[in-house]
Amino acid sequence: RLVDGDNGGDVPMPVIGEFILPEDPRWKRYLDVNWHDFYHRPEYALLCARNEGGTAAAFYGQGRGASFLAPLVIRQIPHPLNQDLYDCSSPYGYSTPLVGPTQEQLPAFLDAFLKCAKDHRIVTAFFRLHPFLELNKEDLGRFGQIVHHGQTVYIDLSLSDEVFWSQVRRNHRQNIHKLSQLGFEVRLDDWSLLREFAPMYRETMSRVGAHTCLYSEPYFEELKAMLGESMHLCCVLSSDGQVVAGGIFVETAGIVHYHLSATATEFLRFGPNKLIVTFVRAWAQQRYNKVLHLGGGVAGQYDSLFHFKAGFSEARANFYTYRMIVDQHQYETLSRSVDGHAGVRASTPSVYFPAYRRPPAQGILSGLQHLPEKQEAQAGVSHLP
Repeated sequence: RLVDGDNGGDVPMPVIGEFILPEDPRWKRYLDVNWHDFYHRPEYALLCARNEGGTAAAFYGQGRGASFLAPLVIRQIPHPLNQDLYDCSSPYGYSTPLVGPTQEQLPAFLDAFLKCAKDHRIVTAFFRLHPFLELNKEDLGRFGQIVHHGQTVYIDLSLSDEVFWSQVRRNHRQNIHKLSQLGFEVRLDDWSLLREFAPMYRETMSRVGAHTCLYSEPYFEELKAMLGESMHLCCVLSSDGQVVAGGIFVETAGIVHYHLSATATEFLRFGPNKLIVTFVRAWAQQRYNKVLHLGGGVAGQYDSLFHFKAGFSEARANFYTYRMIVDQHQYETLSRSVDGHAGVRASTPSVYFPAYRRPPAQGILSGLQHLPEKQEAQAGVSHLP
């Protein structure tokens, strides 16, 4: 589809923008020549789409010497009045839109996206931005709303052991020493332990009342098949060989992400996942990575989960989401319908976006578009927003 992409201004040439499917060779070609994280891979979008009940796609644009790629999960809006209306969001994690070689043409691509999305009856779009890849906020603000959810914690792997340990909170250091004395040990990439980690992960999600990311063993196996040697499983074993904590880490372009983790309920009081953080930090540093990204609190809040992670490092990054209303009339119609059904006035402010996808307890639609729902139980789970 051909669009002028500059909000009506004079342009020397148009940009071309369209939705493409994961098998389209342009998706992979873009990633081959541009910086990206594992969240941007077409296989990852497919995996997320299957778990979220949607269709994997990307908005791909090119023109004026630049190119643009935004991975998406597109879902039909489950509403009685819906006549083939859809919304879209970036896949779980930090799958921010990518633009290169510079951001000069970002406004043109955002405008192209809005026009193309409206043609496809997409009502809203929701993007999770990457903490280490900042997009021009002034340009973003022209086409949607930027929301700051808080900070994430990362460990600078260029720091010496002495400087790192000086930043580790005292009670963390004491706990780590105690765990070693009690015979807890760490194992990396022993994939025979996945069969123990997977049910422990689901137990953790159940314990904290999560409604999303309820992955089982086939999900982790498929993720491993997709990511290959860039995905790592780190587990803590008790002195009798029981898996008591574990985490999934993904290594991409110098960044190691703490993707998902879990702790056995009966071992929460020991805080065994503290061993995971220090072990992976040393391992990642030896492999010449630059950053170990621990993530933030639940929905970006400064909560107990954030406090736990902050006990390992003073380094912070900001986490933003980006919200676009493509069709204002349809958005207001859908939101009013949900508000009326739930007995809430349409003007009532909501932290959820889009407003018509409120939780079941407050509206007729299920599912959240904004952030996964997870809570920490004594630092028992670590996650990405």
